Amino acid sequence: MSDPLRIAFVHYHLKRGGVTRVIDSSIQALGKCGARFEYVILTGETHPDFPHQATTVVINGLNYSNMQDSTPPPEVLVGSLVEAAEKALGGNPDVWHFHNHSLGKNESMAGVVSILAEQGNRLLLQMHDFAEDGRPDNNLVNRKQPEFSDKLYPVASHVMYCVLNGRDQCVFSNAGLPDEHLKLLPNPVELPSSGEESSSREAIHQSLKADRLFLYPVRAVRRKNFGEMLLWAALAEPGDHFITTLGPTNRNFEQQYQDWVDFGSENNLPVTFSVAESHDWAFSEIVEASSCILTTSIAEGFGLAFLEPGLFKKPLVGRCLPEITRDFENNGILFDSLYSSMPVPIDWINVNELMRKLSDALASTYASYNRVLPDDAVDVALGGIQPSPHYVDFGGLDEEMQKDVIRKLLSDPTLKHQLPVNQLVWNPCNEATQTLIVDNYNMEQYGSRLMEIYGQLMATSPTTLSYLPSECIVQSYLNPERFRLLRS
Repeated sequence: MSDPLRIAFVHYHLKRGGVTRVIDSSIQALGKCGARFEYVILTGETHPDFPHQATTVVINGLNYSNMQDSTPPPEVLVGSLVEAAEKALGGNPDVWHFHNHSLGKNESMAGVVSILAEQGNRLLLQMHDFAEDGRPDNNLVNRKQPEFSDKLYPVASHVMYCVLNGRDQCVFSNAGLPDEHLKLLPNPVELPSSGEESSSREAIHQSLKADRLFLYPVRAVRRKNFGEMLLWAALAEPGDHFITTLGPTNRNFEQQYQDWVDFGSENNLPVTFSVAESHDWAFSEIVEASSCILTTSIAEGFGLAFLEPGLFKKPLVGRCLPEITRDFENNGILFDSLYSSMPVPIDWINVNELMRKLSDALASTYASYNRVLPDDAVDVALGGIQPSPHYVDFGGLDEEMQKDVIRKLLSDPTLKHQLPVNQLVWNPCNEATQTLIVDNYNMEQYGSRLMEIYGQLMATSPTTLSYLPSECIVQSYLNPERFRLLRS
């Protein structure tokens, strides 16, 4: 019998949500499909709720660079990773499984991956988000180590990439990454445990003074577009209440997040932020108590928020993201209750101010990516957030302009009738939707697919490295029509 596969998972932190959940799901899924494997998780920061503490090692310098006093050089960080992995696994990992290595969160990560690849280690680089996709500050972090700034995407037989959706698969294929090195690996979902209705439902409703509860189950980051949730709160019927689950982990967003919390409180909006952190309620209890699930995000990597409501048989309302939902719809999972934009009358805003903000942000973004700004970029960007000539998409505004729109509605509630979309309407979620989600994105299927990718990687022999030109990746994502102030 062959020895178990030795895997080293690597990520910056293990705080709740996001990639942490994917790592946990990967380990569970591999177990469910009968894989024989040993693993260690190498991280810059763990969380007491993370279920794999015994197989987790905290590595000094692996966290986000803005969360630590200094970041070790790539050579030093590689040494720390290798030492910890070998100690935990009894030898060098068969596969190094990195998450979001290219996101621009740690200035040494590009060097770490390049060095390990140059040494002939087998790498699986699973990418959830991209510094090239509306994150110019992250892109600058990736360029802080000049020696490795052009070595972000190594190409060799012993390096494989996983992406979450068809959009990103096309981007990397068009950039020249061979198909045999590029795998589509959508995140898994798991059917919640069946059981009796939670006795916490009534308590949660009483605590929040809610008749209908709208749950936005997200970790707070800017692109989640909280202003749109507060807009819905301003349009709410008596007894409606809107809640989010988790606050930010990125200190760069902390002030903007607090501004939204303060804005909701100052205007007596029926909103409660971060209930999973401020109340002793399990996530399943919060979901069960909710009337529906809300999403207002303007950008996603995978889009678990579109699938999870169906697993809980909860209706989903809010904003559709065709770039993401297209993959789900191809599998027969439809989203009839979502809107593609939230139009507000263009005369409600200062168009000249919006144009100025778009101009400044576009210029800064293109400069950060070392790209020449097209002459018509501002007009194209404005067109990208105008569903029709007399309206502008609320999600295309920045926080201050969003607050002005909400204040206008609060000052005269009759203005809601000027909004083409002014109420959240949904149909009950049915079992057929739940079945489609489970059939296409279940844990066993995910584990088998991941093990298949590991097997393909193990069948390779190291070859000489080349590198994808990062400007090709930038060019694919950096399109003024896709530009949004909430991502700049």
